[in-house]
Amino acid sequence: MDNEGGYLDFVSEFKDGQMILAREATCPDGTKALQRMVLKNIPTMSSTGAGKDPRTAA
Repeated sequence: MDNEGGYLDFVSEFKDGQMILAREATCPDGTKALQRMVLKNIPTMSSTGAGKDPRTAA
């Protein structure tokens, strides 16, 4: 859901240490466009360290 309550149907893939979110969108003129978000440097979380960065947790 976006900040205006609209539904965004992203497909996700975790590849090469990155989370890739992508979707095909329709532009106002009717053409199609690929929208992507790539998240990098995602820390690994464990059930015992929820909410903490494992690189700095003691």
